[in-house]
Amino acid sequence: MFILNFIPTWFFFSLVVISTIVFFITKFFSTFIPYAKLVNYFSILIFSLGLFLTGVNWNNDYWLEKLRIETIKVEQAVKNQEQINKELEIERNEKLTNINKRLNESKNLIVNL
Repeated sequence: MFILNFIPTWFFFSLVVISTIVFFITKFFSTFIPYAKLVNYFSILIFSLGLFLTGVNWNNDYWLEKLRIETIKVEQAVKNQEQINKELEIERNEKLTNINKRLNESKNLIVNL
């Protein structure tokens, strides 16, 4: 998710922790806090949202790490392929020169007959 790249990871954990603290404060000290039930329900909603976004963030980081690993593998494979292509080019050129040399020798033999 694109927006998760701009929000730090600690923000979601802090949402969960703060909403848990607010929940218990409003649960046990409801007589001193006006609108305690409303704040209590709202803290449950924020807790659920924070927990969900923590999981989403973890999942996003997991897949980004897998993507980074696969990108490194692809880059390494490209480097290996370039090296193999150079070796094959050298081998192909050697074989072509041998074929051309044999062709010239065969032509000389035919001409000399």
